[in-house]
Amino acid sequence: MGTRVGAMMLLAGFLLAVCGCGGTASHKSDVPATRGSAVESESGDFANTNPAALRAYLRAWGQSRQRLWDDVGRITGDDDGVDFSATRDSSWPRWQRIYEKTAIAFRNHERRLAALATPPPMRPAHDAYTAAVHREATRFKDIADALAGTDPETLNRADMALQDSQGQFDYDGAHWESAVIAACRASGVRVPEFVRRKYISNGHRTG
Repeated sequence: MGTRVGAMMLLAGFLLAVCGCGGTASHKSDVPATRGSAVESESGDFANTNPAALRAYLRAWGQSRQRLWDDVGRITGDDDGVDFSATRDSSWPRWQRIYEKTAIAFRNHERRLAALATPPPMRPAHDAYTAAVHREATRFKDIADALAGTDPETLNRADMALQDSQGQFDYDGAHWESAVIAACRASGVRVPEFVRRKYISNGHRTG
């Protein structure tokens, strides 16, 4: 690791991809694009989706996503431009706080998603995506814990694990988006813009 490497200097851009914020993000994982039919075959009978319940769910889901985005924006803005050293110095505690706060933001998003009244046909995709948010929060916390120590190799492993996790996160996002589209088509509900624009899948959904 150099003085400006890995997720240390790419955190803001990386979080844009993780949060699904702002269109097809510059970061692209190596997972294959996912078509809607994959989720339709795994989820419930979308023809039974209650339109009012689906609208309320998507509205609350979008509000939670926006809160995550706002939290991340404040976190990354607080320490914009902080250099990172490959060996422990005064930059490590500052980055530790950034990653700790980011983990908390993702945990809060997870709790909000878990508390939503989810239409039964959406439950499989919703639960999978909520679990993915939990996994991302854990990866951010692992980096924060590594930054509280002194071993660059431990930090590097945690950084790589977070980057590897992003691929699965995009995959779960694509499945959730596809389930939303299927449910909306079946119930006559308009597909939210952030789903149409593939923000949650980081551009990996096709169709």
